[in-house]
Amino acid sequence: MPDTGEFDATYAREQLRRCKHLLRHAIKRFYLDRVLEDVRGPTIDFGCGAGQLLERLPAGSIRYEINTHLVDSLRRRGTRREALRPGFGSADL
Repeated sequence: MPDTGEFDATYAREQLRRCKHLLRHAIKRFYLDRVLEDVRGPTIDFGCGAGQLLERLPAGSIRYEINTHLVDSLRRRGTRREALRPGFGSADL
């Protein structure tokens, strides 16, 4: 899938940079703590971005991300969840 417009490598770099900002991290953690109160089992994280929610979801959860650069980053970090992208079948997981 070629890079087009807003979902390119530049967008991915910005998402990864932002997730490391200390104030943003603290706010996101507070927000995610509230979201996770309602999670009762495996979940699909649509548009998982840099993976902050995904890392805290129960086993069996999966991610859905269309930005191949973010998917590659999550794989390099060893995120244990499966990646799904448009145009790819389950064999690509």
